[in-house]
Amino acid sequence: MLMSSNYFKYHFRAGNLSIRPMAIVDLGWSEVSESESTYFKRDNLTERTVDLGLGLEIEGSHESIGYLFQVTARRNVYNSADSIGVNLKNAQGYISYDLENRHETTFGANAMVSKRIMQNMILDVGAGATASTDGSLGVNGNARLRYLF
Repeated sequence: MLMSSNYFKYHFRAGNLSIRPMAIVDLGWSEVSESESTYFKRDNLTERTVDLGLGLEIEGSHESIGYLFQVTARRNVYNSADSIGVNLKNAQGYISYDLENRHETTFGANAMVSKRIMQNMILDVGAGATASTDGSLGVNGNARLRYLF
């Protein structure tokens, strides 16, 4: 699998805030080899995808705290694979099954706060959420302690 996520941002200032509207282009390529189980076999699948989107990023700071908020919306506009071959293990050839229309839209929101706790040490804490039109939901969080040398 190979994935390239490209953000094209335009930067301008509004007071002490940095505002970046963005255009998003995601390009993907994946290849899955054929496989067999006890009773079934599946043909190999090679797929290319393109997602397009828009977003907004706002960054600012207050005293020793920096913050970043980001919202994005991405829509899948192209999938090269529209079917997959599946059959019984000992059968000759494959039966072709259509893959459902996968042009979902995914919405994301992320936030990160950075706090300098010592002259050469920074604590980053982040959280985010995603939702898509196909019913998928997700949350994420992270914390990172950075030492500057």
